[in-house]
Amino acid sequence: MLFDTNVILDAVLDRRPWATEARKLLDGAAGGAVEGFVAGHAITAIHHVVEREVSMVAAATAVADILTVLEVVALGHAGFERALSMRLADFEDSLQVSAALVAGADYIVTRNAADFRGTPVPTRPPGALLATLAASGYLPGER
Repeated sequence: MLFDTNVILDAVLDRRPWATEARKLLDGAAGGAVEGFVAGHAITAIHHVVEREVSMVAAATAVADILTVLEVVALGHAGFERALSMRLADFEDSLQVSAALVAGADYIVTRNAADFRGTPVPTRPPGALLATLAASGYLPGER
């Protein structure tokens, strides 16, 4: 699964009421229960927001933690062209979809599913994805 920027920020910034679900999914990726990806361009956005809202030290720590848990998906020329061709309202969302395609991700986990309507990668909200993973036995202690 590719983590949308908002889900990672929910966990890092303890944004309620979403932080708990976001952390559980990231813990699942950290423990190897699921394969987690983050788009390379999202790293800079995460650093920027955390630095602005907390501190530079917190931003650096957040990025270091993300790099230990998620696989970073880099986009080259073709990935950016693909994103441009999607013509979504927010170019950053197009980049997320392009990164998910490069990674071969089954889902984009996001709270903003409407932003990805009509794209080739399905979206799942964190809570629904947690329920599916728990029912399948992928997340220990979640049954």
